[in-house]
Amino acid sequence: MNIASSVAQDAQEVKLTDIYVMKTGDNSKGINIGDSPSKLEALLGAPNRVYDYYLQMDEKNARVFQYGLNLFYFLDGKLATYDLYDGQVSVGTIGGTSYKVGDMLTVKTTRHKLGGGSTYHTTVTKSFLNFKLNTTPGKTRNIPYGTVIQAWINRSDAIFEIVFDKGDKIVNICADSL
Repeated sequence: MNIASSVAQDAQEVKLTDIYVMKTGDNSKGINIGDSPSKLEALLGAPNRVYDYYLQMDEKNARVFQYGLNLFYFLDGKLATYDLYDGQVSVGTIGGTSYKVGDMLTVKTTRHKLGGGSTYHTTVTKSFLNFKLNTTPGKTRNIPYGTVIQAWINRSDAIFEIVFDKGDKIVNICADSL
């Protein structure tokens, strides 16, 4: 599932140890890239579906665990990729801030009066935690976006991505180490 080729050259970097997948509503424990299927099941319970997915570039099968719309890809018994499409799973730091599909960007609108007249200039500022945002609409992994956060994980080919729709709502969160 290598999506690193679509990440901008100037993407920021995140530490893999700072990003955990957690059950929404409980940020006291989580799993990370490299963890086992048994850790995932201990965290989220039995999956709705388990199946094999052939990875052409690696020429081997990944084992996919599906929870609702969320997909977890295991290669050689280790979590290699997650692709989140619903809010039953959150991502963040253990005991700290977490976010999920359905959460919104922070949007601040400021009006500035120009000169002494009645003309105003409006500035819209968007932010999401401490991430650098790409607010130029586009498409990533066939998902259209209004804003996207793209970050390299630990200076490797692995990436972390948060996709927002044109209404500033998270529609997908993905980490890919393949």
